[in-house]
Amino acid sequence: MENLKLEALPPTGYIDIHSHLLYGIDDGCLDQEESFDCIKRLIKFGYTGTVCTPHFWHERYPQNTVSQIEGHVCRLQAQIEEAGYNYKIWQGGELRLAPDSIPWLKQNGIPTLANSKYVLFDLWVDKWPKWANKTIEFLFAQGYQPIMAHPERHTHIKKYDKVIDNLTQMGIIFQGNLQAFTGELGYNADIFAREMLTQNKYIMLGLDMHQFETLENRLDGITQVQQLVGEEKTLELLNTNIREMIFQE
Repeated sequence: MENLKLEALPPTGYIDIHSHLLYGIDDGCLDQEESFDCIKRLIKFGYTGTVCTPHFWHERYPQNTVSQIEGHVCRLQAQIEEAGYNYKIWQGGELRLAPDSIPWLKQNGIPTLANSKYVLFDLWVDKWPKWANKTIEFLFAQGYQPIMAHPERHTHIKKYDKVIDNLTQMGIIFQGNLQAFTGELGYNADIFAREMLTQNKYIMLGLDMHQFETLENRLDGITQVQQLVGEEKTLELLNTNIREMIFQE
């Protein structure tokens, strides 16, 4: 693993750790105008930065590689500054695990959050596969720390409680989606997310923002989290842990 170079971090404000803010490259924002609309709303809500995590899903978005996303982040950051917004973005990715993930990662690079050691991943299966564990073990062996995105969205997986326990024992940490607390992801996701939250199994919470029309509902999740665990714990999940772990502050 190469030496890490962390970018400058704003002194205050929430940091969104999971976002499809980059436009025109996956199922996130459609164009620059929509990205700017999202940024303006995020600033008003108290966010000062976003780790951009477009899908690294080579079957659907083969163009999304580490080098390509770096260029998109630099372009949008320059546009943000030119427009006069005080907002910082960083490069990242949401890695979709697949049976051939390891050779693909070796060839195209590993998407980390803000050039840290942390790698955000997801997958969609009905039964937890052995190849997923092999990819996770590969990431650990290379010196990375895998983070499972939105575990509350996968309650359909067979024997899921045991899967979560096994992943925890492997050293996986979990990032919850704020939208789950609004009930919009369904009853099972809502209940599971609340259990994960109150049992201190989430290390970070993210908006997983895709387009402007869904942003407000995702922001509503912050209020729900505050009611469940209080403002101090909410700040820890949206700010403190991210700063300490991803940015090593």
